[in-house]
Amino acid sequence: MELLIGISREARLRVIELGKNWDHFLVLGCILLLGGVLAITIPLLTKANAEIITGWTYLACGFFQLFQALRVHGTESFRWWLLFGTLLVLLAVAILQNPLVQIATLHVVTSLLVLLGLLKITYAYRLRPAREWSWLIVSGLISLVLATLLVSNLFNAHTKLSLCLAIELLNAGLWLTVIGWGFNTMNERLIKQVI
Repeated sequence: MELLIGISREARLRVIELGKNWDHFLVLGCILLLGGVLAITIPLLTKANAEIITGWTYLACGFFQLFQALRVHGTESFRWWLLFGTLLVLLAVAILQNPLVQIATLHVVTSLLVLLGLLKITYAYRLRPAREWSWLIVSGLISLVLATLLVSNLFNAHTKLSLCLAIELLNAGLWLTVIGWGFNTMNERLIKQVI
């Protein structure tokens, strides 16, 4: 069965261009998943704060995405990698500023999570010819729900922030891994269809 039936040649070429970076999606996904697992398990075993783990994980991923943006400079993917990388670095800096001490920083973290969710949803429409775009919509919606939980009064502030950030790491890691794996398996078949 032919992939992307009824999709224009330009849309197929755009998906192929994005799919060339499947390994970067996969590496970022694995880093974020590992950070999410560590952010949940390490505080249970030690006195370490989950915020420190999530902050450093976001910082590493943000710099990785900025490096990737430099690698794809001149392509349409450049601005997306640049936006995601910049947003993750800003989120990491806000998290590492100890948002529980400064309520304004907690609002910055929440605002950045909202922006991240909206950026994921917007980027999902960019991926729309590919099957994986729906995963990104779900991930963006989960980010928005987590941002809403941060401003609610359901849990105490420390538990709420730690849990929301760890879940966001797992959420982002999962969608990046799924998209990377999907592009890996789909890219060669798409190239054959375009030619």
